[in-house]
Amino acid sequence: MDTCKRSHAIFDFIPFKEDMVERDIEQALVKDVTKLLLELGTGFAFLGNQYHLNVGGDDFYIDLLFYNFNLRCYVVIELKTGEFKPEYAGQLNFYLSAVDGNRAPLVGHGSICVSW
Repeated sequence: MDTCKRSHAIFDFIPFKEDMVERDIEQALVKDVTKLLLELGTGFAFLGNQYHLNVGGDDFYIDLLFYNFNLRCYVVIELKTGEFKPEYAGQLNFYLSAVDGNRAPLVGHGSICVSW
């Protein structure tokens, strides 16, 4: 399934400010993870924020990692402020490959990534 998409979910439970950076948004989402899960829909389990991956001896951190029981796959969420840039796609695809390489034997489908 190895797919990516840009989401426009509504997180009106977060008090957004003009100068918020990605880390601030992530912390606000994690602080109220129940509302985040409700916004995402049914079947999601929160696995962690700044989820650690070690690839080839290097450390990488996914903003938010979920598992979806309905889709039977991991869902990688990367938070970005501003316009989407082409280099983000490379980062997201790298994370998908890393998650699939480390975790996919537990599931039946490839991972999905979402950028906000």
